[in-house]
Amino acid sequence: MSSPTSAERSSFSLIAANNNHLEKMPSPLPANSTAYYDGLKSPVDLEGGALRPGGPPSSLYSWQNIGLAAHQISVAVVYGSISGVIYSVLNNYLNMSAVLVATATALVKVPHALRVFTGLISDCYPIFGYRRRPYMVVGWAISFVCCLIMAVVPLGDPYYGDTSLEDIPESEWTTEQQAMINYDAPNKGIKLIILFMLAHLGTIVAYGAADGYLVELAQREPEAIRGSIQTDIAIVSAVAGILTSFMTGIGLNSEAYGGTFSWDMGFGGVMGVCAAFSLVTIPLCWYCVTEEKAPAQPTGAFFAYLYDFMQYRVIYQVLAFRFFNHIFSNFSVTAASKI
Repeated sequence: MSSPTSAERSSFSLIAANNNHLEKMPSPLPANSTAYYDGLKSPVDLEGGALRPGGPPSSLYSWQNIGLAAHQISVAVVYGSISGVIYSVLNNYLNMSAVLVATATALVKVPHALRVFTGLISDCYPIFGYRRRPYMVVGWAISFVCCLIMAVVPLGDPYYGDTSLEDIPESEWTTEQQAMINYDAPNKGIKLIILFMLAHLGTIVAYGAADGYLVELAQREPEAIRGSIQTDIAIVSAVAGILTSFMTGIGLNSEAYGGTFSWDMGFGGVMGVCAAFSLVTIPLCWYCVTEEKAPAQPTGAFFAYLYDFMQYRVIYQVLAFRFFNHIFSNFSVTAASKI
């Protein structure tokens, strides 16, 4: 048991000093004091065990929350597509070096580490009094612009005009075969990497605000059904991710992208799908996410709370596990994309 605080010690001293007077005071409680107390005490359960007042939230698929589902679907589509095209476009179509492909894979994931800061900004600095919807709209607007640029700007010809040249050493190419090589193709990949990062950053800006909204909804759920909305979110995300993998795996499987199909939807087509999902998500995040205005919060108080929160053993153990898990599970060979 923790030791009493200075305020508690002062209270104890005051009670001890006036103990005689307290003993002479008649009790205001009726004879059946237990029943009297039970009738006046605060309820043990808040809304059936909810952690936050407001009543049970509506379904994820209701008009009030469908914007959150649309956000999660679009995150899976945009991030899944960006991750899926790195190999087929950068490595195969543009024939970038293995070092640059590995660098692109790492750089695209960098915005993911900024989620805690986007969440902090969303919590502490409301826009026009709202902490969630404006940031979700801004994030998806960034993603839409980046995906639209990649969709409408031509990618150009692939590095190999004839894919059969891949199996012939470069030193053995004839003059005619050398003319079929687009030596400028790898240089276009640098711009794509930057746009990939910015598009992912847009989803992270929206993600920080959406995560806060999801936590608020989950805390309003009664204990008996707590976690239902989070389960629905996980299902929606998984289904969207699977469909996105099919889209990039089948749509970019022609010979130019390292596959065997005689057709493909093209890199521009994949980015067009991402741009469409981002655009549709913008109005849904504004009109189909329900929140009330909230005042700004001091950043210092947030960090103080975060520091205290991290003192709990279960918290710092989970953080340590995730830290070392990410380190030891992400070792890779730079030449893996070429292999």
